[in-house]
Amino acid sequence: MAKKQDFSELFNREKPMLEVRELKKLYPQKDGKLLSFHAPRKVHAVDGVSFTLNEKEIFGIIGES
Repeated sequence: MAKKQDFSELFNREKPMLEVRELKKLYPQKDGKLLSFHAPRKVHAVDGVSFTLNEKEIFGIIGES
């Protein structure tokens, strides 16, 4: 009979599975002109978001599309 393995050390509840700090995602905004002499403006989709994801948790970001 096979020996049962103990995987409990893999699931340390004190240590998060994922940590994100100050997440930013910027998209350039097109102004519709062929030639533009200024820097494109940016849309801040996510700006300065931090979160921690622990075992058995689900997290989602939903926004405009």
